[in-house]
Amino acid sequence: LEGQGLATIGGRESAQPAPRVLTCVLSGAAPTALTDRLSRAGFVCRTVDGLAEDVEDADLVLVVVDVVTRAALDRLAGLWRRTMVVLLYQDSDEIDRILALEAGADDVLALDMGPQEIAARLRALHRRADQGGEAERKDRAWVLKPDLRALIAPDGGTVRLTESEYKVARILAEARGEVVTREHLTRAYHDGRTIKSRSSDTLILRLRKKTGGYHPPLIRTMHRDGYYFGVPVKVANL
Repeated sequence: LEGQGLATIGGRESAQPAPRVLTCVLSGAAPTALTDRLSRAGFVCRTVDGLAEDVEDADLVLVVVDVVTRAALDRLAGLWRRTMVVLLYQDSDEIDRILALEAGADDVLALDMGPQEIAARLRALHRRADQGGEAERKDRAWVLKPDLRALIAPDGGTVRLTESEYKVARILAEARGEVVTREHLTRAYHDGRTIKSRSSDTLILRLRKKTGGYHPPLIRTMHRDGYYFGVPVKVANL
């Protein structure tokens, strides 16, 4: 992705470097109208067929598919940890969005969404990534506070948790970045009782929504294995 440039907002140059966007088309047609609009909005864009190997020089990777399938998510399994990934697809189905977010996507957007809104979402995601990188450089971790039953974000924000959400967060925090399988999470949460694992998936989804305004994402998914905290989380003493 050549050419850094400056972002253009409302006809004015911004001091923020232009986000570099790599669009990988896995199925369907390349979203030419969208990439043209992103270029006019100040993004530096490149489009390839299939998955590119050199994704590290991109700030955001857009993956275009007709329909979200297990096969498509399997192809992306090695990409989630390397860069920020936004999935673009034809049909805006809630189950598809959940599957992709559970697999590790940073966002999921329908291709029929207006290009102006997509550009705004991508810029916001890039901005949060910069803020998250600054927080990481300052070695500021999330903190899980049992007395408040809340997560304290690196910027000082408070994320209030229900008792169930707190218990799941505590299990993940004590794993210290290791993957917690769905089976282990279910057994630990329910004290060994036999409960459907989808109840734990629902709690993970709720936690992901509550912490979704931060980047890097707090909760990550190891496809078909389980969940882990992707950034450090300290458990405060009572």
